[in-house]
Amino acid sequence: LLNALEIQDKNHHSSLAILYNKLGLLYESKGDLNKSEQYILKCLKIFEQIFDHDHPSLATTYFNLGSLYQSKGDLNKSEQYYLKCLEIRKNIFGNNHPSTTEAYYSLSNIL
Repeated sequence: LLNALEIQDKNHHSSLAILYNKLGLLYESKGDLNKSEQYILKCLKIFEQIFDHDHPSLATTYFNLGSLYQSKGDLNKSEQYYLKCLEIRKNIFGNNHPSTTEAYYSLSNIL
């Protein structure tokens, strides 16, 4: 992934953000939560610039940050990001969609 990141054409911002997100998830799975945070926040910054505020990719990134901050023990930040994710997913998919249910479930685990 790092090699792909180095050669990524800067005109493909969403692809670059996806690479950042994948790196963040990889580092989270390896237990390097600080590096994970760094990459997922880079992903978020790009997505916030190129997508509307209710885009599904933003919801997924918010979800990933909620999970990351839950792992770091920062439940306030985790709740904030899970709530952002939930709001978007409810608006796009409704209350009974599996993606929305996933956000509800994750939020319930930290409250």
